[in-house]
Amino acid sequence: MMERIAPSAAPPRRARLLAYAWWQLADYLVEKGVGTFITMVFAGALVFVEFRQAIESFPMSAREALSAPLAALGGILVLLGVLFATNGIVSDDRKHGYYRFLFAKPVNVQRFYAQKFVVHLLGFLLVAGMLVVTFNLTFGRFAGAEAGVLPIFPRRLLPVMALLFVALGGIGFLMSVVLRVDWLTFMSVYVASDQLWRVFGDDAGWIRFAVRALPPVHRLNEIVGAAVRGGALPRTELTWLVAYGLGCLALGLVALRVRPLAAN
Repeated sequence: MMERIAPSAAPPRRARLLAYAWWQLADYLVEKGVGTFITMVFAGALVFVEFRQAIESFPMSAREALSAPLAALGGILVLLGVLFATNGIVSDDRKHGYYRFLFAKPVNVQRFYAQKFVVHLLGFLLVAGMLVVTFNLTFGRFAGAEAGVLPIFPRRLLPVMALLFVALGGIGFLMSVVLRVDWLTFMSVYVASDQLWRVFGDDAGWIRFAVRALPPVHRLNEIVGAAVRGGALPRTELTWLVAYGLGCLALGLVALRVRPLAAN
């Protein structure tokens, strides 16, 4: 008599990775994007006050008066946008146990977080684009009487910001994978790199090579300023920054394979 063979259990359905993208984007816009936009509006208001005072106090064109403050504003937007976008991008899921829900269905962890990074980049560009329109209307309306002032932000600014997001965001991503307090560590790396490059970047000997192992973030405002003014970009430093960020992003994805999310 033949034994009845029990049917084998159906393999668990794999989740469609792209189905998470809209949720990731909505999560970014609500938790990160709104805060980035509001904070930058306040920062832009302070810059606008300085801009008006400069126009009224000194005999310079609106374009000249706008150049430096807008470069600084763009640098703040990149740094703040990356800080908000990468803060907790991985560590929050580990600390709060969200990974149990996220990966209840089989999902490739590395691809999930790589997609999350890209979605946060797109969300950042959406917020940055809204800020560019807002600042164009605000600054441009005041200085619009001068020919050639509008638009105050050239088209290539957003692509440059995207590259800088990858450069700094890769560092933030790696910090979020390996550490719990990722925002503090990211800012520590940023400030230390900025100051060490400024003080020891041109020195000879071993300290120069040690400093050059850090990202040249001290050129951030210069890169953004060149994009704002329409001048030549410092391609060497920009390439270095982007390569550094991509390397950190790759290390973070490798660390996700080596260190399980359930690890403390």
